[in-house]
Amino acid sequence: MDAAREHEEICIEAANIISSLSYGSFEALKSLVANRLQRSLLYALSYNIPLQSNSTVSALTRALKTYSTSVADAVGPSLWGLQDMETNDLKVEASSALDEVFEASLLFANPYLVADYENFMQISSLDIWLPLLLSSSTQISLSIMWIVGNCVRNQYYRDTLIHWLPSTERPKESKGKRGWEKPDIKINGPNRGGGWLIRNLYDFIQSKDFKVQEAALTALAALYKDTPSVVTFMRRSLPEGDGLHPFVILTRSRNPDVQIAACLCIANMTRASGSPPLGHHGAPPTYEGSPVLTIIHVLNNLISSSTTSQVVKTKACYILALLVKDEREIEKIAVEVGALDKVTSLMLDITPKDKFNWDDDEPESIANLRQAILMATATLTLHWDGIRRDLSAQPFFPCIHICMSHPHFGVRYAACQCARVLCRSISVLRTSVVDSGMGITLFDILNKTDEDSRVQAAALAGICNLLNDFSPMRVVLLEEGLIPVIVQFIHRGDKSLRLNALWAIRNALFNATSREKCMIMQELGWDVLTTLLRDPEEEICEQAITIVRNLADNDPDLLFEGIGLEHLGGSLEHALKSPNPYILEQALMAVTNIGNASTENLMPLLRQRRFLESIRSILQHPNIRVRRASGICVLKLIRRSTNTMMEAGFEAELRKTIGEASPFSIEEDRETHERIKIALGFIERKQASIYSMGTENRRPVAEYIPPQTVAYDFILFRAPEVKDINVETAAPQAPPVNSVQNDPAVIGVSQGSAPAQGYDGYGYNPNPPINVPPVPGPVPASIPVQPSVPSAPVPMPIPAAATTSSHPSAQVTQSTSSQPPRRREANGRHSNTSTIRTALESVERAMGDLRVEAAAARGGRRPNEIQAGNIHVPATDFDFVSSNAKFNKVALAQPIEESDSDSDSDAETNPSNAGDNNKDEKKEKEKKAKEPAYNRAKSFFDSLTPNSLPPRGGGAGGQARGAGRGGRGRGGYGRSRREEEAQRNLMTFGETAPPSQSPNWNARRGGRRGGATGGYSTQGISTNGRPG
Repeated sequence: MDAAREHEEICIEAANIISSLSYGSFEALKSLVANRLQRSLLYALSYNIPLQSNSTVSALTRALKTYSTSVADAVGPSLWGLQDMETNDLKVEASSALDEVFEASLLFANPYLVADYENFMQISSLDIWLPLLLSSSTQISLSIMWIVGNCVRNQYYRDTLIHWLPSTERPKESKGKRGWEKPDIKINGPNRGGGWLIRNLYDFIQSKDFKVQEAALTALAALYKDTPSVVTFMRRSLPEGDGLHPFVILTRSRNPDVQIAACLCIANMTRASGSPPLGHHGAPPTYEGSPVLTIIHVLNNLISSSTTSQVVKTKACYILALLVKDEREIEKIAVEVGALDKVTSLMLDITPKDKFNWDDDEPESIANLRQAILMATATLTLHWDGIRRDLSAQPFFPCIHICMSHPHFGVRYAACQCARVLCRSISVLRTSVVDSGMGITLFDILNKTDEDSRVQAAALAGICNLLNDFSPMRVVLLEEGLIPVIVQFIHRGDKSLRLNALWAIRNALFNATSREKCMIMQELGWDVLTTLLRDPEEEICEQAITIVRNLADNDPDLLFEGIGLEHLGGSLEHALKSPNPYILEQALMAVTNIGNASTENLMPLLRQRRFLESIRSILQHPNIRVRRASGICVLKLIRRSTNTMMEAGFEAELRKTIGEASPFSIEEDRETHERIKIALGFIERKQASIYSMGTENRRPVAEYIPPQTVAYDFILFRAPEVKDINVETAAPQAPPVNSVQNDPAVIGVSQGSAPAQGYDGYGYNPNPPINVPPVPGPVPASIPVQPSVPSAPVPMPIPAAATTSSHPSAQVTQSTSSQPPRRREANGRHSNTSTIRTALESVERAMGDLRVEAAAARGGRRPNEIQAGNIHVPATDFDFVSSNAKFNKVALAQPIEESDSDSDSDAETNPSNAGDNNKDEKKEKEKKAKEPAYNRAKSFFDSLTPNSLPPRGGGAGGQARGAGRGGRGRGGYGRSRREEEAQRNLMTFGETAPPSQSPNWNARRGGRRGGATGGYSTQGISTNGRPG
């Protein structure tokens, strides 16, 4: 017994020494990790645990807790603030040691413990220390909970612990009743309470011991972080209703440490649950009555309390930053309830007013608190410009600038983050930032060779905002030699430094002049840019392709001169095949800017088949931003080279993208649909263009003219030079016998096409007819075919033969329409206008006849009194020929002309009747002089207007002036005359009244005067005598 007791005492003392060394220097921790201390501790815990005393197990678990926490701090990420960079040398070995602590599979044996090798290798590390959570000793349970709360910092460890089960609760690897199926075990099922560990931690938060509550809450917060599935289950399965309710109660605890732990748990659960749904009509989500508002008030009280320790205030600031990070609405709510005021007031309290030169003797706790305040301020002011403007006018703003030179690297890092956020506001950038010299301080941080790389990365992020085109610091920093300093960070191994450096160069190139672009690229190097375009890091590649985009803006030929056609095409093709949607978007926009290059540089790039195939394959990308960028890119390239894009098969792909079989609706992305329709319009106009085929061996070799690839809308020829015209088109279909084209009164017909699939209102035919290729032979002088969509002629290059002509004598056009050729007017233009006018007049005349017939049928009564049986439906087609014969003015005027001609011939052949004829002529002249200038009976237009409307106004009384219900003393007779006049105007001029007359004239003159209803009917004529 004495030997066993002595062994336990030695084990306890060794464990205490290990705890002290773990909290000691970096060199001590490095030595412990190198000797694989975790294996020795796990073996000691696994060796006859039932025979060991609680004091021995407690010492071993405490040593495992301190050692694992120190190793986790070396691996990162840090829980509270920025950790020292010194631990980076230990990160690989420390990560391997921590993996062995949380390993759920079998461990390798310790080579120094060969005796128990067979037994030890059959036990996993979690099976050794995790069951000790239910130990009878509170100290042992606390150590296990702190291991979980302090060391679980990645998702792999969380999943491992959540799904771990004791050996007694694990499903047996046996077959089911039928011999082949396995039992379906749901670790997160209701019967398991979200897992063994979470279920028992929930029991510990009900304890009355504050230390136990704090440890259990910290462990749960570590397990809930970034674990939506577990959080969602726990919030629905607890008997209290919402799973946050037990934690909200603990935020009211008397112990500040318990309050902080409860707030951290709620913050992690809230972020894992996601944002609440939007309000009505897309309004921002409301957090009224939400636990979020509760913990913000709790954090404000802890920050402003004079009795709270600095450690608790530091954690409160970090939890506040975690809660509002990237959540605009929560950020706004926190500022409204005074969180920003509490934080800034705390900074002023711990910063003396005359503090311009820092001393190295500031306590680390104050430095950590200062860092936490600056990080919370940067997070609270990230998204709202008004909040940033208000902050720049407060006494807190100079503290940010002062903290940029603080001796603690974490404070400098947080101050640079604040400066970056404040530079997002244009007004703050142009006033407070420039006046305080904050931009020059950021530049000085970059020039320090011994500065922490994370601080320099944060300073580079602030420099990125200072290099925007609206910044007054842009020119100053470029003249101070900023670009060479930035370029050196690109060649470092730190990813964040490289990324921010490229971001700064990208902003410097945006809207830069050609001189600035050449200067920047001279420092960066074209070969370096070519290498960055193929960098394995996707974020680096994205920034590089964005640099190409900004370089190509307004000066695309500079890329061809710097990179070269081969490397540029290969780099763009590589970016267009990336699975990253951000890289695809930037690559497409870069190609769009390159589309403005000269023809000599652009056409060789477009002739690369794989390059165009890469663009074509992106048109139906599932990401909406990529599709929009592809629509812009394709439209630009089609405008520059329609033939090349047609040969690459873009027409079929474009029609497929917006066709009925497309998986994307027009409501989802109307902007892209519009651009594709415009692109298809270019293709269709190109297909209907005219090409000159040259002489085609019709002249001697010396006078040979080759075919031209330039497309023309029309070509004008000198008429004397046209010897032969040969029109080769499809034979026109004969119109039906009773078609409107057989009407002698119709001069021309313009037949509009029905709206096609997805092309309604845009004039593009989704199924255009096949174009007839140019036929060898002389170019026809004129093919007067009416186009389907009238448009103004676009000025195009005219051959030299046409420039000498004083007026156009012939016009060459080509169309795929099957309509017969139409005659040209004397002025050389198509009869487009007259054809449309004739068709409109025919339609208006027919509509007028229908209105008159309807009015006559109802006899002046209301529309609802017309019966369907009274409408006459003709059994045969309308006979245009016989109907037009009735209105042949030439035939009607012929007898008069014949009588006039006969009288003249009689006077010439029979001189004896000359006197009588002279008398008759004098009488006829006197008779005509007595007749009025206007004779209604002989008027042609009056003969066309039916006068069948019966008088209105209420029977016989309506005929009298001033009787009936008529307005202004005229009775129904006045109203009837107005109706007749309206009908006459409609039949003669196509409208019933001048446009200046308002339809609300009755309302301005007293409402319902002059009519029974005072309103408008749905028919052509209103009930109050006004046309509808």
